[in-house]
Amino acid sequence: MHTTKSDITAWSLIALAAEPYVVSVLGSYTPILLEQLARENGVLGSDHLTPCISHVIPPILDPNPSLNITTENVNVCVLPILNGKFYIDTSSYALYTFSFSVLIQTICVLTISGIADNTPYKKRLIVLFGSLGGLTTMLFFLLGSHNYYAASIFAILANCCFGCVNVLMNSYLTLLVQNYPYENIKNNNNNNENENENDRDVDVDENSSLINSEDINTIENSELGKVSSRISGIGTTTGYIAALLIQITSLLSLKYLKSIHDDMIWCIKTIIGSIGIWWFVWQIPIGLFLRNIYNKKLLNNSRLSITKSIKKGYYDLFHAANKIKDLKDIYLFLLGWFFLSDSITTINSTAILFAKTNLNMTTISLAKIGVLVMISAITGSILIPNIIIGYFKFDLQHALIGLIIWCLCVPMYGIVALSTNIEMYCLAIWYGVGLGGLSTVSKGIFSIIIPKGKESVFFSIFSLTDKTSSIVGPFLIGLIINYFHNLRGAFWVLSFILIISLPILSIKFDLSRARMESQNFV
Repeated sequence: MHTTKSDITAWSLIALAAEPYVVSVLGSYTPILLEQLARENGVLGSDHLTPCISHVIPPILDPNPSLNITTENVNVCVLPILNGKFYIDTSSYALYTFSFSVLIQTICVLTISGIADNTPYKKRLIVLFGSLGGLTTMLFFLLGSHNYYAASIFAILANCCFGCVNVLMNSYLTLLVQNYPYENIKNNNNNNENENENDRDVDVDENSSLINSEDINTIENSELGKVSSRISGIGTTTGYIAALLIQITSLLSLKYLKSIHDDMIWCIKTIIGSIGIWWFVWQIPIGLFLRNIYNKKLLNNSRLSITKSIKKGYYDLFHAANKIKDLKDIYLFLLGWFFLSDSITTINSTAILFAKTNLNMTTISLAKIGVLVMISAITGSILIPNIIIGYFKFDLQHALIGLIIWCLCVPMYGIVALSTNIEMYCLAIWYGVGLGGLSTVSKGIFSIIIPKGKESVFFSIFSLTDKTSSIVGPFLIGLIINYFHNLRGAFWVLSFILIISLPILSIKFDLSRARMESQNFV
């Protein structure tokens, strides 16, 4: 078999179903909901007794925003944890929740990678975790105004499901790229295209693949880069378009819900639960149209049990992690990605919380930020692979470096300025373009430098790197907020982390050498 347009379309449905969750729920509404729940159940830091909602807390004055960092906590709202044994800033509660959810998500991702690579259950796992994620998100309907612990648990479970779906989707990307019908490679498999399209389960034998190990060595980086970035861009764009439509719909719904019910927590949880329905329902066409692609030889001509598959997955993971020292450039890419993803991921939640607490933007205004981010992210995911890389012939590595510098402008501006709603809207557009481009280019690079037949394992390492950094970043920012009670200082940390990735990915990492190393991996 080889990759067809139908395969790419069915694959992109995974992003269409799940991306609205990570963008609208996790990126926009969950931080707002958790902060609001924490505030409604919080007390003043001055006495740990007076409820925050019964005391008017004046807006933060920021005449010199880059220097206004204080530990004064007279009017700070804190949330009692474990019956008052600990008190945390209400703004940091969402960040701590996200950090812990990523830790649990990492364990889940590592567990399912072995099943995905060593059994023919990859498609079933995508539908399973997509369904569970949708159902868990729908549980937000049941939250009350005092259920801030339950809100965190639901967020953690749904985030775990999304992480598993994301890794499985990325592992499919490598198979789609490897089996793409490149123009300079011809064989007789084209005659069997219609027959293969009718098969819902496809055993991919290494000898029958359109691109075997000898063929792939002849393909130039530029050609692989174009294909991988284009397919990745289709998935990214599809997901972002869905997220944009959901974000616009939720914004309009939020205005309507606010007019009939003054309880903002009720309005937000209704929006979140509705997005859970979207995620759940789309599992039906995914189950119907996604071909179940797996490599017959990798199964050793037998189907391993679930337990043995999990054990083999962990063995392959630790083997790959141990051998990563021999794959110098893959190691360098993952190291750079650790710092890059840490900063990029944390920027979004930090900016939303900053806009809510420091700029006192309403929930509807915050939803508008999400819409602007999505529109510009779609622009970036289309512009970068098709114009910057395709037309102007920028290679993937140079495009990646340019996007890092582009995204660095966001926290840097947060340090020196960012004091009005208009500035926040402009930064949302700027950030969205970089976000869409980075999502496309980073997955495009990694999909062409990982060893063949180890897609889920190496994308699990990719996800592990991403998720580990996502544990560190929000937790570190949460500590800073807890100590200084001011989100402005977080932009210094985010800028520094982003700068660290630049020399690693621009000077140390070599894309061509990385491909050669992966082909010799055993």
